[in-house]
Amino acid sequence: MRATKMFLFTFLAIAAGIWLAPAGLYAQIGTQATINGNVTDPSGAVIPGAHIVAVQNATHFTREADSDSAGNFQIPALPIGTYTVTVSANGMKTWEIQDLRLTIGAIQKVSPVLGVGAVNEVVTVQATRELQTETSSVQTTLDIPVLLDFPTASRDPIQFAQLTPGITYSAPSGPENGAYISGTGIRSNATSFTLDGTNINAPMDNGAIGVPIMDDIAEMTVEPSSASADAGRNPMQVKLVTKSGTNHLHGSVWEYFKNDALNAVYAFANKSQGKPKLRFNQFGGNLGGPILRNRAFYYGSFQATLNPSTNVYHVLAPSASTYQGNFPAGTKVKDPQTGLPFPNGPGGGPTIPANRINPASAYLAQFLPTANAGGYFDAQAPQQYKAYQSSLRLDYFLTPKQRIYARDIAFQSRNQTTAWLPSIVTLNNLDQNTIAVNYTYTITPRLLLTATAGFLQTANWFSSPEVGRTNYSDQAGIQGIDSAGRECCIGMPTLAITGYPGTSFPFGVNGKLYGNAPNTDLTVTLVRGKHTFSAGYALLNNRVYGQHASTYGRGYFLFSGTYTGNGLGDFLLGNAARSIKNLPLGQFGLDRNLLHSIHVDDVWKIRPDLTLNIGFRYEYFASPHFVAGNAATWDTAHNIIIAGEDSDGKVNLDHQPSAQAVAAATAGLWEPMSAAGIKQMIPSHGHWEPRLGFAWQPNPDMVIRGGYGVFENGIVGNRGASDIGAIPFFAIQQLDEGTTPVDYRYMWGQAPSFQQPSVNSTTSPHIDQARTQEWNLSTQTALPLSSSLTLSYIGNKAMGLPVAHDYNAPPPGKYANISKAQLHPNYGAIKLLENGADTWYHGLAVKWERRYTNGLYFLTSYMWSKSMSNHAYATGETSVITPYAPSWYERGSTPLDRRHNLKVTAIYNLPYGRGRMFGRHANWAMQEILGGWIASGYYAYLSGPPIAITVAGLTLGNGYGTRPDLVGNPNVAHPSKTQWFDPTAFATPAPYTFGNSGANPVWGPPLNYTDLGLHKDFSWAENRYVQIRLDAFNALNHVNLSTPGATIPSPSAGVISSAAAARTVQLGARIVF
Repeated sequence: MRATKMFLFTFLAIAAGIWLAPAGLYAQIGTQATINGNVTDPSGAVIPGAHIVAVQNATHFTREADSDSAGNFQIPALPIGTYTVTVSANGMKTWEIQDLRLTIGAIQKVSPVLGVGAVNEVVTVQATRELQTETSSVQTTLDIPVLLDFPTASRDPIQFAQLTPGITYSAPSGPENGAYISGTGIRSNATSFTLDGTNINAPMDNGAIGVPIMDDIAEMTVEPSSASADAGRNPMQVKLVTKSGTNHLHGSVWEYFKNDALNAVYAFANKSQGKPKLRFNQFGGNLGGPILRNRAFYYGSFQATLNPSTNVYHVLAPSASTYQGNFPAGTKVKDPQTGLPFPNGPGGGPTIPANRINPASAYLAQFLPTANAGGYFDAQAPQQYKAYQSSLRLDYFLTPKQRIYARDIAFQSRNQTTAWLPSIVTLNNLDQNTIAVNYTYTITPRLLLTATAGFLQTANWFSSPEVGRTNYSDQAGIQGIDSAGRECCIGMPTLAITGYPGTSFPFGVNGKLYGNAPNTDLTVTLVRGKHTFSAGYALLNNRVYGQHASTYGRGYFLFSGTYTGNGLGDFLLGNAARSIKNLPLGQFGLDRNLLHSIHVDDVWKIRPDLTLNIGFRYEYFASPHFVAGNAATWDTAHNIIIAGEDSDGKVNLDHQPSAQAVAAATAGLWEPMSAAGIKQMIPSHGHWEPRLGFAWQPNPDMVIRGGYGVFENGIVGNRGASDIGAIPFFAIQQLDEGTTPVDYRYMWGQAPSFQQPSVNSTTSPHIDQARTQEWNLSTQTALPLSSSLTLSYIGNKAMGLPVAHDYNAPPPGKYANISKAQLHPNYGAIKLLENGADTWYHGLAVKWERRYTNGLYFLTSYMWSKSMSNHAYATGETSVITPYAPSWYERGSTPLDRRHNLKVTAIYNLPYGRGRMFGRHANWAMQEILGGWIASGYYAYLSGPPIAITVAGLTLGNGYGTRPDLVGNPNVAHPSKTQWFDPTAFATPAPYTFGNSGANPVWGPPLNYTDLGLHKDFSWAENRYVQIRLDAFNALNHVNLSTPGATIPSPSAGVISSAAAARTVQLGARIVF
């Protein structure tokens, strides 16, 4: 409470200072824009008191201002779109510019020159693509309506972010169906997504959800570096704005269609099994128009996607004979009883005697992939996907000075996926909704108020018909994975076999994950003089909940090759190196998770050609409140698990179904947080984030800009909610065996027990938000062809990124039983999420862009970059740092280190047809057949990612593996899917030692991708037409290989068994009116 009062006092004090400041305040509020300029006469003398009027062409929305004594004026908080701007003064001709395009956050400068004459004499100038002369951030603005002409397979607006230099895109995935971008060294969950100024980051994993369909988006801006102080929470920013209705009725309907009959065959598909099925239908429509002309408008849309398909499985797999112990020639499998290789059998390879095959493994082998096509297992599994999305937006001008709009987007999907084993079917039901309300009040021409409120919610239910029916561990004779307490979730245990395919059910089934995120934002704006400031306050409550079987609800067994030198050999003998199990979870999560933010900006126009951007942001991450206080972590000071307390100051053991039994069985291994002197399970933290930038225009055709900023990296909701991951609330246990093989049927014993309770990557009570410093320097130059060229240097350094540290692993060495040798032998794994990883990034970017003019649009972006880390494997919060590793061991390129990233996009009106270079007088037939076609294309080249090579088995002896020794050149002259690198260049290091190869010594395959499109509009009246189109994705059918197997030694080392999609053809039609 004291911290909250201090925070509010600070904000009110800043706001009061703003109101009393002698200079004015200004903001490019959220996703809105600004027009500014200086009014002069032909001699260059300034004209004070000139009257400026800006009118949005589509809605007749009007804003007015007057120039000050220096001739300067500014009109902020303008909705994006095209405007007509007029400037008038007594005794002067009226100056007018038409079709002035305002984009998200733009500060658009105009230069009115008023000649002597009558006011009713109008001088009209043509709007040109002016440079952004007053913004210091690096950004790319995309006109989504123009890009509707662009071939796009997913029709997800977020994918266009990859047109920004250095950015890559990941299609919607995960329980929240979130879309992600990464680049400039920033993790994929560290981007802030806003829609109409409100948050659309998923509460659990921070991806973009509730994203409108492409046809609903008016514009999108991507800021990968040094955004202004009104943007925060994450280092990268993506801002989207939806369309609104206008004074004219407009709408469209569409259908997009794909069928496998039109497609090329997937590179790894087994042709004898037929072409993989694809039946894609996406149809919908939108409609917008006036309710009251010039006052009230509506816009709505609906889209359905139906996509039955098949998933292709092509994996290197053992033969039926191998599962009986007969390994192929050249395989190395040693007998752990003698230390000698098993003798070769009739097939020429080592053979494990039938009486040594573990009965549980003999039973479970029937559920593992068996080679059916030349050493590979090939299968096609049916998938079903249905999605429905609708939106509605209402805009209303209450008065000429007050504007309000409300927007709602609903999304629903039903997804059924089948694994290679037909009985492993997963049903996913997802419902989402996002709501936004915005109010803008122009109190005076210089004083504005903007208030925004949003609400986002998501709920995902996942289940499998096979789960909850048969306890296959019992059937196999494995003890300790009891049905009692697992009635909802029993099934097949997870079998992880190093170097070979295993089997598992999807995460968490049966269960649900859900959450919501109310958010508000209030910004005050005042315009005066050369200084322009903004001040705002934002509040976000990121609430996350879950209830599921978690990762190890059916038991987990790792066969790493520790004992035989071969993962499958360990499995057949029944010698698991590790086992983990947990009981299902009842409801858990965060029911209060507040982020308070304030920001103040000063855009100081020092002189007409030089602008300075100064700002700061303060973000206060309040300690979250856990459901029933159920959270636990490890106390490094007293070496004991500490349990969270509820609002009554008690450890609540009534909320989780197994908590009372677990608490009693583990007494002495945990204590209440109050007894440990811990006041907050995740501590509150607040930090200042300075922002500084400049924009200098040395001549009318050039802008030089630079910027520096500090950004927080908020802890994603899933990590906080997962703090339930330890006793007494969550029964998760881990056993690690040592050099003495143990039959995995008896690892846990016959009776239920709570031995070796683990801490499952919970958050340290001392963790802080990571911080990222960003800087950039760029120059933008106007070029011929109505284009501009931007050259940029972008750099950043992230400090204190969260990673997991293991507080229980013993040093590398030989241990008969690792669990007994651990530092705290009464516990299993103790993995604590702490600040520990740093990354640094440097990139040189080139962007050549031409807005759609005279039938031609292009955008070319290229980034040459390097991304490094002191923990190269730490790709996310759950990445575990290898304990006892030397300082050099984990330093190297991050998985985001894609050195070369080239994207080329173009839309071109082909030159034949009426009004074009050729065929200007074509007759009706020629025009309809040959005239008016528009071609579009997209080309991407992305160099391959770095690949970490690991050694089979937990060779350090303490439950961890290592990298191999580098003994040769791993690169081959002609990399292919059968040998991308040379496995013989690596060797297993001496037992209990770290290998000497680098963190990522091999580079994976590049991405080389071309999309082509061709469409034509058949008009029957002005702005009314039928469009037909043909799109080909991966049109050249280039085989974009996935990364190779990277475990040494194993049959899959250096072998690639999957690739990106083959050429896919899409037909489309739309009616626009």
